Amino acid sequence: MNTTAFTEDKLVSKTDPFLQFDSWLKDATQSDPYCVKDACLASGAKDGTISSRFISMDSFSHDGFVFYTSTEGRMAKELDGNPQCAMTFYWPVLRRQIRIEGTADLLLDERSSEEYFRKLSLDKQIVLSVLAPHQSQVIRSRKE
Repeated sequence: MNTTAFTEDKLVSKTDPFLQFDSWLKDATQSDPYCVKDACLASGAKDGTISSRFISMDSFSHDGFVFYTSTEGRMAKELDGNPQCAMTFYWPVLRRQIRIEGTADLLLDERSSEEYFRKLSLDKQIVLSVLAPHQSQVIRSRKE
């Protein structure tokens, strides 16, 4: 087991956290390319209730991190009422994680959504087509 501590002298940049994120994302992609862009996104409703769910990041820049979600789901509704959120990327193979805190903004760009959907593998497109319209709905029984 590698127990070497990550120290400040190993940072890619001491002033630009996006450069560090980019470096670790590349490391993660080389080590285990399957879910490197998946992150846990936590948000809070106006009443203070906190929830979290996994999202898949599409891209990032100094402007922020881009992910797609249904505007009808619980997450979108919570972020609309309280845009404060936190996102954690965890790469167990590298024993690294990055936590990001900030506010979420709705980007209404249907063309980008369609391009993102087309980039997904066929199996992910099918899952999203079947499940996304029903996310955050209560399941009354196991038969549903």
